[in-house]
Amino acid sequence: MGADLVSRKYNSCALTADEGGLAPPFRHTSEMLESAAEAVDAAGFRIGKDVALAVDVAGSHFLQGQKYHLDGQDLAAEELIDIIDRWTKKFPIVSVEDGLAEDDWDRWPKLRARLESSALVLADDLTCTNPKRIRLRHRAQSCKRSAA
Repeated sequence: MGADLVSRKYNSCALTADEGGLAPPFRHTSEMLESAAEAVDAAGFRIGKDVALAVDVAGSHFLQGQKYHLDGQDLAAEELIDIIDRWTKKFPIVSVEDGLAEDDWDRWPKLRARLESSALVLADDLTCTNPKRIRLRHRAQSCKRSAA
């Protein structure tokens, strides 16, 4: 979302996030995705035609105990998977990075299976370029192997 749109919509200056994105004070996750679609439209492009979305959920940051805390709710992993799946149906999301916590090994295959027809599941935090974690990921069938 553009800095002008952030300023107008949130009456605040644009805070730049670590990786170059903007970080306005969204009230809930859906608002963030809706605003991204609005920004694409404001730039003169068509969401889902000219531009697709990729999200980095950073699931490890939302895990508190055995529950994921998101949008004021404490969610089981399966509930978070349901929410992410709904996002991919409502918005043109082509990839989901770190949808679950890096140590939520048992549920990564469920996330991958649920999203494999709609979005690429990326596991940056799951493997962290650590050979031991990559072997564990492979045994757990957490991510789809590339064709390369």
